[in-house]
Amino acid sequence: MNRIKILKDGVNNQIQIPLFEDWDYNNREDSVNEYSQDVLRELVGSATDYEIARFTKRPIYVSATNSYITSIKHVFKFFNPETGTWDENYINPNYFSFNDIKNDDKSFKNSFFKLDLYDKMEQSKRKNFLTIVLQNNQDTFEYTLNNKTYVLKKPSYSLNYNTTSEGFFMYWFKEYQILNLDSLYITAKFFNSKTGEFVTFLNQSSNTKRIIDSELYYKVNFNFNNYTYYYTGIVNDEEQETITWYEYLNPTS
Repeated sequence: MNRIKILKDGVNNQIQIPLFEDWDYNNREDSVNEYSQDVLRELVGSATDYEIARFTKRPIYVSATNSYITSIKHVFKFFNPETGTWDENYINPNYFSFNDIKNDDKSFKNSFFKLDLYDKMEQSKRKNFLTIVLQNNQDTFEYTLNNKTYVLKKPSYSLNYNTTSEGFFMYWFKEYQILNLDSLYITAKFFNSKTGEFVTFLNQSSNTKRIIDSELYYKVNFNFNNYTYYYTGIVNDEEQETITWYEYLNPTS
């Protein structure tokens, strides 16, 4: 024990010395609980919400009519070798005859369009995250033959919330942090049930040369605040109300 000697007179000779007590077992339970939580987080990982949300087409405002367009349209154009034109029509010497379509022939009925959505445009690196099949809900048009008018299906799909919802909605992760992807690149192919082959489509009609990756796609952008999506082009990045696809032809040069 240290000795203390007071040399000054006339002062209070009492000295108060505080004693600090540090109990080793204080809050030991809290420390154990915190350590247990750390171990669980390392073993199990933090909770992640993998819930899927239904994304709908973002409305486009039209000032001329003071209204909103909520639908999205896919138009597929086949090259007709007899006329040398791109036609929004299945009647084509390479595909189907008038009778195939009028009679809803099995080979025609079982054909479909397939939309694949990827994370990248590079074909060697991309991963397919979503697939949409468009089959039996085509648009129609009037076709006249021998002074008689027929209503036939055509390779066009006007997708909307109420009447033609198949393929209109996209189901994607509710939380952006799951994959850190807020856009995907979409391609189109047509399965011809008559031949059993897939036909590739491009976003432009310049099929006289070898294509580059960007000609295969449109871009789908997701909004995680209101769960909507919208299409844009690859080059101009402008919002697209009608998505037009052109049959890919083997390059001539």
